[in-house]
Amino acid sequence: MINAVNCTLLIVILIGIPAITRAQIGHWQISSAPTAEKLTFGGLIFAIGANVLAVTIFLKNPKTKESCAKWFFIFVGILFLEYAFVRGWFNFDWLKKSLLWLQNHF
Repeated sequence: MINAVNCTLLIVILIGIPAITRAQIGHWQISSAPTAEKLTFGGLIFAIGANVLAVTIFLKNPKTKESCAKWFFIFVGILFLEYAFVRGWFNFDWLKKSLLWLQNHF
């Protein structure tokens, strides 16, 4: 049950939010990136809070608490990566260069 709920949250946050906040007509994007960022950050913070509440208040079984704790750390890691990407601490230029190199050589 814990894994199913957290997997659903993860899918909604990483796939659903970007899909519903992206409006495009032809090659023009008419939606705002800050809205998607705010919703993604909000969803991740909600998931982290829900896991903390579940571990501290609602769950009694040590196995389910351990599972919730693992999901907590997964969501914290994703939150850090999202924050770092938005702030420009890392990017995917290396991937673009690698794919262009492969395209030119093969």
